[in-house]
Amino acid sequence: MNSFIKNVNSTAAMKAVCAIVFCITVILYTCFAQADMLAYVWQQLFGSVAGFHRVPVSLFITAVAAFILYIIYKVFLHRIPWNLHTFWICLLTICIILSMALSLTDTSDVHHYRLRTERLLLEGKTDRALLVGKKSRTTNRDLVMLRAYALEKNHQLGDKLFQYPMVKGGSAILYPDSSTEQWFLPLEQIRRLAEDKQSVDYRLCGLLLDKQLDAFAKSVTKYYDISSSTLPKHYKEALTLYTHKRSNRVITYYDSVVDADYEDFLKLVNGSSKDISQTSARDVYGNTYWYYYVYQ
Repeated sequence: MNSFIKNVNSTAAMKAVCAIVFCITVILYTCFAQADMLAYVWQQLFGSVAGFHRVPVSLFITAVAAFILYIIYKVFLHRIPWNLHTFWICLLTICIILSMALSLTDTSDVHHYRLRTERLLLEGKTDRALLVGKKSRTTNRDLVMLRAYALEKNHQLGDKLFQYPMVKGGSAILYPDSSTEQWFLPLEQIRRLAEDKQSVDYRLCGLLLDKQLDAFAKSVTKYYDISSSTLPKHYKEALTLYTHKRSNRVITYYDSVVDADYEDFLKLVNGSSKDISQTSARDVYGNTYWYYYVYQ
């Protein structure tokens, strides 16, 4: 009889340990699969995120945790009288661990986008970085800066900058400042590219962000043939806007397709209701420089 009770107690203890290991497995997998903050910790420990692979890392740490729990079981748990009271204590402990794990995960969408974007940029995956949070309207200064950096690396800054939601701040949002936190990507790397004399699009897009249409019109012809079909999309939009708004202009730009779109944009802007017109303009032309110029 005593032997049977001992076996039951041992089985109960093992079940409790297995339950704890299972919960820790789920927590670790969730954290390493979704929380880029842990990738930052990995980088600080090992100097690079090159070896950070979510599933293998989580499984490795889970195996280590399981081994530690096994040692704890062998040393301590077999002495504990397993009963209903002990079960509730274990369940409470698991709930506390789960609550702590959830509290440490990234709750802000923008913060999550920023960490994911920066980590992908560090790994050289600029195309994937530009897809992070692309369908969301939430953004902040740091995320705009990182996307501009990625677009410049892909030679797409003049074509796609205003396809993403913008924030106030003008051309300053393209550069890191004293309040910018550094996570994965060295900020000096962004500043160096933005200030490089070869980064023409940074200067031109900076003028557009500051809404300096006259300075932009004078500068763009130094670097681009404005009659070429390869002229970046936002530069076509800015020159069309400049041509319509300035009577004394240094250049005149005309593209029948872009001009027709601009006329349609103006009809939406001048709609009956201000709120409805802005919503309509955003739905159709929210990815253009015109929308930024009028509503930002």
